[in-house]
Amino acid sequence: MVAHPAYDEGGGVTPHRWPIFVVILLVLAGLGFADHQHEQPSREDVVAAQGLMPIASSPQSVASSFFCAGGTAVANGTYDSTIVIANPNDKQIETTLTVYPAAAPGDAAGAATVAAQKPAVQQVPVGPRTRVSVRLATVQQSPFAAAMVETSDPNVAVEHQIMTKQGVNSSPCASAPSKSWYFPTGTTTRDAHQYIAVFNPFSADAVVDITYQTNDGFRAPDAEQGLPITAGHLRIVDGSADVPRLEQLAAFVSVRSGQVIADRLQAFDGSDPNHPAGAAATLGAPESAPVWTFPHGEVNDGISEVVTVMNPGNAPAQVQLEIALDNPDTNGEVDPIPLTVAPRSYGQVVMQDQTRVPKAVTHSIVVRSMSGEGVVAERVIRGLAPAPAARHGYGPSLGSPLWATRWLFPDGSAVSGASDEALVVFNPSRNAISHVSLTALAQGQLLPLDGLQDVQVQPGGRVELELGPRLNRPDLTLIAQSSEPSVIERSYVLRTGLSWSPGVPLSGTTSLPH
Repeated sequence: MVAHPAYDEGGGVTPHRWPIFVVILLVLAGLGFADHQHEQPSREDVVAAQGLMPIASSPQSVASSFFCAGGTAVANGTYDSTIVIANPNDKQIETTLTVYPAAAPGDAAGAATVAAQKPAVQQVPVGPRTRVSVRLATVQQSPFAAAMVETSDPNVAVEHQIMTKQGVNSSPCASAPSKSWYFPTGTTTRDAHQYIAVFNPFSADAVVDITYQTNDGFRAPDAEQGLPITAGHLRIVDGSADVPRLEQLAAFVSVRSGQVIADRLQAFDGSDPNHPAGAAATLGAPESAPVWTFPHGEVNDGISEVVTVMNPGNAPAQVQLEIALDNPDTNGEVDPIPLTVAPRSYGQVVMQDQTRVPKAVTHSIVVRSMSGEGVVAERVIRGLAPAPAARHGYGPSLGSPLWATRWLFPDGSAVSGASDEALVVFNPSRNAISHVSLTALAQGQLLPLDGLQDVQVQPGGRVELELGPRLNRPDLTLIAQSSEPSVIERSYVLRTGLSWSPGVPLSGTTSLPH
């Protein structure tokens, strides 16, 4: 038998044909890899494209901006605003703070004041490995105010602190605008007041619609449809004036044209025992997501915990709340709590009404959309103990739609007898222990915190890291680093009041939940 010229007698490729086949295989492999790369973008690219939550400035960005849409900038203002800028870098950075004035609807005197004002600009240098706090009223006084912080440096994060007579509330400022903003919870009862602050710092005008889902149906007040938001302006919308007095309503801000940032300003005067006095300015969610994580949860006497799940989509969302108790070997496990949320509506789970969730056992909560529909989840913890008990106040917080391995917390304070702070770490891994270490920015130095290095967090578990017993600092800015993607949030109590908030993930360390 004569062998085919291309093959040897064993059926293989003859030596002189090997280079051709290798080239062909390499080309095909390259095309397949390129196609795979096109169809499967990196996890970080997906996160950046979706803009699910505030993220620290990226090292690859030429410039970054942070937007704090709502607050007051006058003495004794209900939402007295301070901007906290954190710089974890080893060199000084330069930032530009611009404060935009505004007045509430119907405030003729305030409108006259604002008409004579322009946005006020202040250069704010921030030293290496430290933070700077700027009260907006010291830059320019106005009934309401928004702020924009611009920087060309990486890893910078900005938080918005609201100071009230009852205490403090802090949360991250937006790192990007959005075409939609979602607010799952809100209250307009006689003891409450709610505003929506819509901020347009850009050069083009914007137009928005604000609608509400209540327990008795969908509402679109005429006064809040087709709202013009002039370029370079903040507009305050009085939700309490345009909708009935309701215990619960969800708000949607939809942008017809342009780009905006939106905050919810919620206050309670304390006249209703079910609503402790307090106030908060809370950034809306810019996108829906299939998973939201809350590292902390608590059901106890004097503590109210409610999770609201909002469905902005056009199809019903099948959702479950996965509750993980501390010390499950002792406290047991909890069956998931199912929840069906109608299109363009919301559903609520009142934790103290869930007999499967035991009292006095802290827990984590993962809100998961089982049907693949994007949802938005917010948790409100109320401390109902009589003032001035530390467990008294109003603490709303969105969950985290992302995991990360490095989190920055610009604001915070741990001073004996005056303030307290803790970080709560949740490890979503099913099989890997996460090792967590905390570092403080201490006047130009990175200070690893004794006793809070290489802390182990079991798979699916949570750990609460108390800071007060370990240090005494009124300006406590923290970096939390974990070996596994985790979710970390801060508990912050100043005088009385409750403040809960996820940290700000550092760019390049984020991932989408499985």
